[in-house]
Amino acid sequence: DIDGKSIHVAQLERAKLGWRLLQYGSVPLPPDTVKLAFKSPNIVDVARFQEAITDALGYLVHEAPVIGLSLPNEVVKTTLHRFKELPGTKAEIEKMIVWTARKTHVFPEEDVDVSYHLAGQIPDGDSVLIATSGVRDVLNGYERAFQEMGISPAVIRPTSINQLNLFIQ
Repeated sequence: DIDGKSIHVAQLERAKLGWRLLQYGSVPLPPDTVKLAFKSPNIVDVARFQEAITDALGYLVHEAPVIGLSLPNEVVKTTLHRFKELPGTKAEIEKMIVWTARKTHVFPEEDVDVSYHLAGQIPDGDSVLIATSGVRDVLNGYERAFQEMGISPAVIRPTSINQLNLFIQ
């Protein structure tokens, strides 16, 4: 989990009734290492950022087979969308979400990555989606910093969505 001031790690393992925390640690980010923003690159000093990642991973009990990355909520927009009908393909749904989101967030459509989850249907039959959108260059900056260290996160989501998923499962 990355916020503007620290990198936090939690090592979990699946238990009979959910998850069990094996280890937790937190490492402060040196000043001016990360500057949170939706539209512009966030990692100001990649070397210091990667050093903090290495220090944070030192808290783990054993090497983790799967890494999930929780991005700061400030670097994405999370919205609820209500639609009478959903298109047939994932690409069409994403295009519809981007079109709807552009009413409140100004960004070039081709520079945005969208992820969504069907939250359910309300009594009148409308579908409700939880959607997250982020500027591709910003998101890629985080992913690239990890990949340069030989770490390929299996999941990259905003902190709020990861926390929601943890409690839903």
